Amino acid sequence: MSNFDDIEDIFDETVDDITPTSTENFKYGITIEKYTGSEKIVEIPAEFNGIPVTKIGEDAFCGCPSLTEIKIPEGVTEIGDSAFFGCASLTEIKIPEGVTKIGARTFEECYRLTDIEIPEGITEIGECAFALCSHLKEIKIPEGVTKIGDSAFFGCTSLTEIKIPESVTEIGEYAFAGWTVDDYDIDADYAYTTVYGMDLEEIDIPNNVIKIGERGFQYCTELTEIKIPDSVKIIGASAFYNCTSLTEIKIPDSVKIIGDDIVKNCENLQRVYINTSKWSYADIKRIFGKNPKFEILPLE
Repeated sequence: MSNFDDIEDIFDETVDDITPTSTENFKYGITIEKYTGSEKIVEIPAEFNGIPVTKIGEDAFCGCPSLTEIKIPEGVTEIGDSAFFGCASLTEIKIPEGVTKIGARTFEECYRLTDIEIPEGITEIGECAFALCSHLKEIKIPEGVTKIGDSAFFGCTSLTEIKIPESVTEIGEYAFAGWTVDDYDIDADYAYTTVYGMDLEEIDIPNNVIKIGERGFQYCTELTEIKIPDSVKIIGASAFYNCTSLTEIKIPDSVKIIGDDIVKNCENLQRVYINTSKWSYADIKRIFGKNPKFEILPLE
């Protein structure tokens, strides 16, 4: 475990100064710019030479293959984009109170991450924040988060349960999407596609969500039920693409914009409820395809 006896050999660090208007509101802190060690367990100290550590910079621990656990001090209030991108051996991390945003690609490709605590005070989960964390099984998003960014949980194929808080108003594109990989067998001379579907079986979209982004839930192959609240006004194209276990869906009358083919390849879908008097025949074909195998029924 790193003991930081000689800090210059382990970190590059900077001191961030904000010009004060008085001595009382002078703010300063150390930013961890780059970790250059190779330890499995790293504990970042709360301060260096009396100066507090307040930020982990962009790419600070990016691509550290040996890192399995990191301890972040409570004084850290900001974690930069891609800070832990590609830390493939990282299994555990606790984000301290005071951090308000999980930035873009912060934990992307942390394949072995199984558990993470997101504290109260986080307001946004950025683009690709946990993308391809394929061993992440459960995560609690705290109240106060208003946006789940594009591809935030893309490829988190072991995720079986997630609770979206009432504060969320937007679910980004590919936010909870599974994925596919095309390959070719040279010996057998054929192409094939491997589906990495999400394990989510049920998800409740909270009552304040206004937008579900394009392909937001694609390849949620275990999803049997989804409830869309009356707050939703926009459903992006292919939002539920290839949700092969979905049997029924209701589109509330609050929805004003619906993208193309929102339930394409939902092969077990039996019924879709929608305000049939509100949408034209051309819209229905565009939204559900030309020859749907399921019933399209008026809202009750």
